[in-house]
Amino acid sequence: GPFMELNNAKLLDCTLRDGAYLIDKKFGDETIIGIIDGLNKANIDIIEIGFLQDEGFGEGKTVYKNSKDCEKYIKSKNDKTMYTVLADYSRYSIENLDDYTGKSFDAVRACFFKSERHDVIEFCKEIKKRGYKLFVQPVDILGYTDKELIDLIEDVNMLEPYCLSIVDTFGSMYQEDLQRVYSLIDNNLIKKSRIGFHSHNNMQMSSALSQDFLRMSYGTRNVVVDSTI
Repeated sequence: GPFMELNNAKLLDCTLRDGAYLIDKKFGDETIIGIIDGLNKANIDIIEIGFLQDEGFGEGKTVYKNSKDCEKYIKSKNDKTMYTVLADYSRYSIENLDDYTGKSFDAVRACFFKSERHDVIEFCKEIKKRGYKLFVQPVDILGYTDKELIDLIEDVNMLEPYCLSIVDTFGSMYQEDLQRVYSLIDNNLIKKSRIGFHSHNNMQMSSALSQDFLRMSYGTRNVVVDSTI
């Protein structure tokens, strides 16, 4: 549709990461390489290839300790495609993250619970210090009051992240929820950062909300929309 031509929006596919919960993260090497190859051919802007964790590794699993671990899945890098991984603050020790080399993932998405929102700031600083782009992914954004969200944004602004995402963890957002949260973030987040949207389709609202999100941001803010195969 017409939204695919939007130059302010990037599409992120997180099949190999969020889809991994269904199969204990074990896609198998052939499938991982095949999915990445297909997404590349489809010109998907950002490809999320798995998790950074301290444990839970295994043959053909999309779980990595550092950037070296997943180099084998990234066959040919081009300027158009960005690769990301998700690091859950409570499951990953940031000292395991090696410096950015350009041969592996380009960005780390830091996710955290509301109770961890102050502690995660140092974690995020370290991601940037090691040369990666930073995405900030607060779990269950609807669980924040407006004031808590504005306080979070003020902390996040100091990090100057590539993106701050609206994460609808429980798939419980209606259009008015998205509009309220989007407006709060758009009015308070530094202009150079993108706003992301990660929906869950419990109420069959993901497609409608994503289109709404694109409409809201059109011409005013660069955004990232998460999707899966």
